[in-house]
Amino acid sequence: MRIGIDARALSGPHCGISIYTRGLLSAFKRLPDDNVYYLYSHRPAEFDGDERFVARTGSGMLARKGNLWVQTRLVDAAMDDRLNVFFGPLQILPLRLPGKIRTVLAIHDLVHMTFPWSMSLANYLVLRMLLPPSAAKADALITGSSFIREQIRTRLKPSGKEIHVVYHGLPGNIKRKTKEEALGFMSQAYNVNGPYVLFVGVVEPRKNVKTLLQAFKLLREKHGWNKVKLVIAGTPGWRTRRLDSEVQRLRVSGDVVFTGSVSGRDLNLIYSGADVFVFPSLYEGFGFPPLEAMATGVPVICSDSSSLPEIAGNAAVMVPPRDPEWMASQMSRLLGNRRLGAELAARGEVQAGGFSWDRAARRTLEIFRETASLPRKALRPAGNPQSID
Repeated sequence: MRIGIDARALSGPHCGISIYTRGLLSAFKRLPDDNVYYLYSHRPAEFDGDERFVARTGSGMLARKGNLWVQTRLVDAAMDDRLNVFFGPLQILPLRLPGKIRTVLAIHDLVHMTFPWSMSLANYLVLRMLLPPSAAKADALITGSSFIREQIRTRLKPSGKEIHVVYHGLPGNIKRKTKEEALGFMSQAYNVNGPYVLFVGVVEPRKNVKTLLQAFKLLREKHGWNKVKLVIAGTPGWRTRRLDSEVQRLRVSGDVVFTGSVSGRDLNLIYSGADVFVFPSLYEGFGFPPLEAMATGVPVICSDSSSLPEIAGNAAVMVPPRDPEWMASQMSRLLGNRRLGAELAARGEVQAGGFSWDRAARRTLEIFRETASLPRKALRPAGNPQSID
């Protein structure tokens, strides 16, 4: 097959969609096949592929605006490359692609419909304008959880399309480090010399870090853990600066560490040294950080909302994301009960081990083959069939 892929996520910041795109492409590279993969990006995409991977990089004025470039220049390039199927992992498709090029769209979440206030106006407008027609154009849809599949079915109503649930894998660079090495790194890099609670993720309103800060204050003052620190590791996102005023208001500035963006090696050390990992996100289509924490042997507390119970299974303590009192009590419980923490960490390592990029890539390629080979009328039967893979 000649497969086109919107690879723009590989030229941007480290986030969920870039992890997803890179994880799939790396697994495609490991699989023995005769496919040709055309990677389209308005800027140079960072991916070390073999001879089967062909980079198509934009240039000129249109390349400055990625979404505009996708709807114009990418279409011309895709037609020149005589694609069998085009895959859109960034939740939009080139709407002018001719019908002879089959299309598969990944929809990771519907944040713009469920929590529009939690994202920038620019991102909201792009998704509001381009996601519905992209879903309508797509011959097949892929998503990372049953929760999002149901949201797609009820909110977008993509009549007559297969909605495939294909669980993601773990980032390949996540490796457990020894506690001694991790704590030595934390002391030297961030002056953290004792136990700490950890959050990892893009720091933006949807991740609900504000509630975590409130729970952390309660952990220290109500539950007596006044020597525990809170480490917040991740790329600053939209409205991150508002957290600075919350830290000052709560008077915890001396005990909260914002690391900013970190390298893969440093992230492994940050995970491995943590006593408890807390992920209070309001809404996730999949949620990589809890699985990363599990893979590095850290007991996990996460929200009981959206896809997180599905992804974490019985390997995490679930809490209501807007309840700082309950969140603080569960942090205190795990900090004070090492046996419980060890049992939870052991379950977490098993849970994380069940997510594989190779499995996800094989199923995704099957979907590409099915979509490329079936007649168009067979792709759109009456009703709204669903499938989990």
